[in-house]
Amino acid sequence: MGGLTTRKVLIVEEDQRSGCGKLFFFAFRMFFTVSLVFILLSAVSYFVIRSFVIVGEQPVPNVIGLTPAQALEQISQKKFTMTLEKYDYSRALEEGRIMSQYPAGGVRAKIGSPVRVVLSKGSPLVSVPDVRGDTEVSAGIKIRSAELSVGTISRKHDARVKKDCVIAQDPPPLAGVTRNHAVKLLVSLGSQPGEYVMPSLAHLTLAEATELIENLGMTISEIRRVDTSSTKNLVVEQYPPAGAILNQSKKVVLSVSSGMGGF
Repeated sequence: MGGLTTRKVLIVEEDQRSGCGKLFFFAFRMFFTVSLVFILLSAVSYFVIRSFVIVGEQPVPNVIGLTPAQALEQISQKKFTMTLEKYDYSRALEEGRIMSQYPAGGVRAKIGSPVRVVLSKGSPLVSVPDVRGDTEVSAGIKIRSAELSVGTISRKHDARVKKDCVIAQDPPPLAGVTRNHAVKLLVSLGSQPGEYVMPSLAHLTLAEATELIENLGMTISEIRRVDTSSTKNLVVEQYPPAGAILNQSKKVVLSVSSGMGGF
């Protein structure tokens, strides 16, 4: 009986040891499997993060002064994208050129990130057109076409400038001013009654000059003979001079060639 009992105890102990070994082996195999899966997942995660999250950097190209098409080509070559931020006036760059960018040229940025640009609308100043001598209507059209406005219009009599035509303007022609700046005009009311512009009588014959002066309602007060090489009876000098403003009461003095040494 004692030997049988001992044998049973040994068998039980052996079964217990066998069960513990199997349990240990199972636990080890599970640990190995879990570790292998973790390593594989870690490797996959690393490459995914490297590909999609950790992006390389490189310098942004400088596109200041380029057209949008030229800028887009350079930015795309460097694997960036371009975003048009806004339009603005520039004193330095003509209309349609890139005037600023962010990030600036040469700054390192992530590949694929946007480069924001501002496009020039041209100079904030416009050139004032020359409207002197134009009619008031024509001057207004020119001024508005230049992105300016018509300011105060003053009027005065002027025998040299036709009625309803511009005598003077402010600012002067070709001045640089901001858009919508008001251009003031001085418009002619024409000649005052009895007022004339003295014509040029040079190289007219005495008969021709006399007829022209009388048609203007003026008279010749004196004719002076001078020795010149000119043909006889040609006007060589006059008073008042050509362009002077006269009225009908003004007297005209002529210097006429005596023909000495002439033909």
